[in-house]
Amino acid sequence: MKSPDQLYIRGYQKIPLLPVYTTNKSAVREAAHAQSMSHVPWAMLTLSAVQCILFCWYVPESTQILTQISDSVWPFSASRSLEVWRLLSYSLVHVELQHLICNLSVEVALGIYLENCFGHWHTFCIFALGALTGSLTVGLLNENDILIGASAGVCALIAAVASKQLLHIANRHFSICTIWWIVIFLLTVIIDVASLMQDFTSLYSERSQLVAYFSHLGGSFSGKVLTTF
Repeated sequence: MKSPDQLYIRGYQKIPLLPVYTTNKSAVREAAHAQSMSHVPWAMLTLSAVQCILFCWYVPESTQILTQISDSVWPFSASRSLEVWRLLSYSLVHVELQHLICNLSVEVALGIYLENCFGHWHTFCIFALGALTGSLTVGLLNENDILIGASAGVCALIAAVASKQLLHIANRHFSICTIWWIVIFLLTVIIDVASLMQDFTSLYSERSQLVAYFSHLGGSFSGKVLTTF
């Protein structure tokens, strides 16, 4: 006979109608541990660990870290577009500690939210496609740039969070967090566009700038589209 405390749906799913109490403390601890581990952003933590390892690998080797990394197998440039792994590998290396810390902080912070919403694999795909779109955008629009750093992928993550928050607004769910991430996304796009307009005359000179704004815009576009559709 079926318990009155349970509701059977479609013959296989059961939902407790009353609170369930147990004296098995080990089972409770295991369930709590499993739940807490499921909220760990494993994809972004793994990615961040690889980025840290590569940064530590190159820093002690030479005082000219920019030159050394630029000549390595990691960065992307249009002149090396046939080496297809560079379309993604550039996002694993950084030349400045501040740049590394900034990107890692955003990756992990947004990873906690996105990996709970979409899962580990989907979140990693958002980052990877953002990095890919960023390199393709630079390759098409500014072939003189050399791409180093995870900023395009990070912009894709920011755009993904902003898209998710826009859905909350559409459903009339407002919060400070919702407005915050939408503002951050809009500021990212506005700053990149303004910087491109300001430096437009020098965009196509040799190594025109240290910041690849086209890659930021490409990553943002990718994150927005991938999350929306």
